[in-house]
Amino acid sequence: MLQNPPMVYSTFWRRVGAQLLDILFILPVMALAVALGALGRGTYIVLAVLMWLFNFGYYVYLVKRFGGTPGKLILGLRIVQLNGLPVSYQQASLRYIVFLVLSTCSFLALVAATLAMTDADYASLDWNHRNPTLLALAPSWHPWVERLLHIWTLGLLIVMLTNSERRTTHDFMAGTVVIRKAGSPDAAEVVPELPPLPAD
Repeated sequence: MLQNPPMVYSTFWRRVGAQLLDILFILPVMALAVALGALGRGTYIVLAVLMWLFNFGYYVYLVKRFGGTPGKLILGLRIVQLNGLPVSYQQASLRYIVFLVLSTCSFLALVAATLAMTDADYASLDWNHRNPTLLALAPSWHPWVERLLHIWTLGLLIVMLTNSERRTTHDFMAGTVVIRKAGSPDAAEVVPELPPLPAD
């Protein structure tokens, strides 16, 4: 009876590289949102909501539907359950839940700052000064949210370095692991051992 080959886990640097690729893919969307934000306060708030939905779809829907974000898929990685089965929506959401909560708090703080301005004040700001002004008007707890986001991100990297499977905090929370996709160029292939030839 044939057995499934053992899973080949991702390396630390491959996971970091996949995350950097994802950032590169998201940057143009963010740049477009910043450019369109010049159209007015209402547009800024709508775009903030759309960016929130985009991030949720990127890190939850794509993980459930395709087994990973574009960065991971390009580098031949896939997110699976510990038994190798595809992840569920619950697991994909659980992997993202901490970042989702913190980013939602940050989003609400910037929306509150936008609502604290008049349309005229908002329109007077160019793209270079808009974000610093919004950050200055954000609630006093907003810097703590940003610090927690940085601590969470750093913690993910530290935890990934502490185990041979290169699982990180959200992997342990969701019961997932990142592996090399079958057929990726540098995934180790398992060759079955042949029985010894009979002696002459």
